Amino acid sequence: MAKSTARRRRITPEDLQQFISVADPQVSPDGSRILLTRSHVGEKNQSVSNLWIVEADGSVRPFSSGDNDSHGRWSPDGSRVGFTSSRDKRRPQIYVLEASGGEARAL
Repeated sequence: MAKSTARRRRITPEDLQQFISVADPQVSPDGSRILLTRSHVGEKNQSVSNLWIVEADGSVRPFSSGDNDSHGRWSPDGSRVGFTSSRDKRRPQIYVLEASGGEARAL
């Protein structure tokens, strides 16, 4: 086995800001897409989370535009997604967004 030439170093606070986590995958009712929550540390050292979609071909795209969106769930027919968000610095609320995109609306 070849010996690694990479140098070991301690993790810095700046390194932590580069970490991205993916959680709570939800398969669409027809099995063609996966909805997930993507989180990272933002510029002001705050947690940022939003919803992303993985298509059947493996492509990935952002789905929601809020900085505190999570817990996405498909509607039974897959036409809409419900999720929680604390947009506008308010208490978390339930929002609904058409699966094809558009503007989220609070329930």
